[in-house]
Amino acid sequence: MTNTPNAIRWALEQGANGIEMDLKFDGTRPVQFHHGAHCDCFCLLQFLSIQDHGCRSLGKGCSGSTSVAEMTDFLGSPEITSSHLALIYIDAKLEKSIRNYAQAGANVVRMINENVISRGYRGQILLGCSTVSRVDNLRGAIQEAHYSEYVDRYFYTIDSEGDNAEKGEVAPSPSQSHPITLVGARIKVFGLAAARQPNVPTRTTVSVDYRIFPKRLVCWWW
Repeated sequence: MTNTPNAIRWALEQGANGIEMDLKFDGTRPVQFHHGAHCDCFCLLQFLSIQDHGCRSLGKGCSGSTSVAEMTDFLGSPEITSSHLALIYIDAKLEKSIRNYAQAGANVVRMINENVISRGYRGQILLGCSTVSRVDNLRGAIQEAHYSEYVDRYFYTIDSEGDNAEKGEVAPSPSQSHPITLVGARIKVFGLAAARQPNVPTRTTVSVDYRIFPKRLVCWWW
């Protein structure tokens, strides 16, 4: 939940090599990195902990937000491209009112390709949605990534379904999967395929480990 440049700086200073961000939309257009109430900072441990976790250090808590233009400019800057940041996890906050989830997903990939990866970021991008009912968002992202030169940089996850996510039958990406070895909480990632041939119904599941607040986790994710 690192939705401001200063939150990302703090996480990197603590030794993190992966960050999680929350992306909100205006229609199908990504507009703001923001979580809102009931986030990882919103728990009793935040108030009781004397540890130097991000919520206390940065003073933003759940309200931290940054425009897409400002954040992608930061993620593509030398400060980040020369850092040890290995994974950017973007959790799409999709409202039911969005009429075209697939277009929203494609727009995210174009945004990252043009403003972050093409400017020198060498790590991986993990795109997520909350439930199987939003899976078209990942299909749109996968299709857009397939036609870009950065197809092998993208991974995909459904983060609130547990094992039920497999029932969503997420369409495979035609990229060759590359394991990511990071540190921390484990999540499952879907959508990577080893074959580049069309019409090959291949799906590979990989595990990604990453750490956002190393040694200072203060709240369960929800």
